[in-house]
Amino acid sequence: MKKLHEFIDKWLSEEEVIKLITDFRTGKERYDLRLFDDLLFDPLGYEGIEEYEGYYYGTMIERSELKLERQGNKIVPGDIDIVFIPYNQNQVFFNRTAVWEVKIARPHSEKINKSSKSLGTDQIRGLMEDGFPLIGLMHVCMSYPLKESSLVDIRFHKDPGPYPGKSFEEYPHEIVKMDWLPGLSIKNQMNRMIMSGLPKYIGMTAFALNFDSSNRKLITLSEEYRGYSSGYFNPKKSGNTINAIKEHFELFGDKRYTKLKIWDLNEN
Repeated sequence: MKKLHEFIDKWLSEEEVIKLITDFRTGKERYDLRLFDDLLFDPLGYEGIEEYEGYYYGTMIERSELKLERQGNKIVPGDIDIVFIPYNQNQVFFNRTAVWEVKIARPHSEKINKSSKSLGTDQIRGLMEDGFPLIGLMHVCMSYPLKESSLVDIRFHKDPGPYPGKSFEEYPHEIVKMDWLPGLSIKNQMNRMIMSGLPKYIGMTAFALNFDSSNRKLITLSEEYRGYSSGYFNPKKSGNTINAIKEHFELFGDKRYTKLKIWDLNEN
C-alpha cells in the first residue's frame, strides 16, 4: 500500500502564493488557468471571448498606483492582488478587467476547521464600490499533511477499463492512502463565502494547494462548487475606475503587467 501523494510542508506568504498561481510560463500544471477562467469566460460566453488573443495580467498593484480615492471610512483593499485585462491585436478591453482578492487558510489535523484570518468580504465590497468590472474572491487552502494513521484508504484505478465480463470490484486497482483534509478545507471555505451575503455577480472559488516530494505543486479543485466561481459584470461598474486602469496600464506597461496569449497555455 502506498500514498497517493507524498505531501511536504511549505510555508508561503500570501504574496508568494499569488506569484505561484500566476506563474503560467514556468510549468505545465493543467489547472493554471482553470483557477481563473470561469470569471474570465462565463460573463461573455465562449463566443464573446473568441475576439480575445490573450490577457495582460498583473499582481499586487497598489491602490495608490491606480490613484483611487478612499470611500470614507469603508474598508478597501490596500492593493489589488490579481488583475486580468483581455486584449486582441486591435484593442485592450479595459472595460472587461477582472480582479481577485486572495486569502489563505492553513488548517491542520488539530484545528480542522481553521479558516483564513480574514474572509475578504470587506475588501470585496470595497472593490464593488470602486466599480471594477469583474470581481472574484479566491481562498487558497494550504493544509498541513495528515499523519499516516489519519490517512484513508481508497481504490485507485489507473485504467478504468472497460473489462468485459468483470464487475467493478474485479477491475485492476491498488489501495492507496489519501489525505482528505484538503477537500474538507475547500468545503469549509466555500461555505463561509457562500454564507457571507456577497452578491451573485462575485465569483467565489476555493482550492487546495500543496507540494509533493519533487516540489511539484498539487492543486485540488471541487466540481461541487464550480458554479460559484462564475460571476457577471458589476452593476456598479465605474468609468472612472476603468480609466484609472487604462492610465496605469499605459504608464507602467510591461513593468507591471505580463502578456499571456491564450494559446500559450493550450500548448503546454
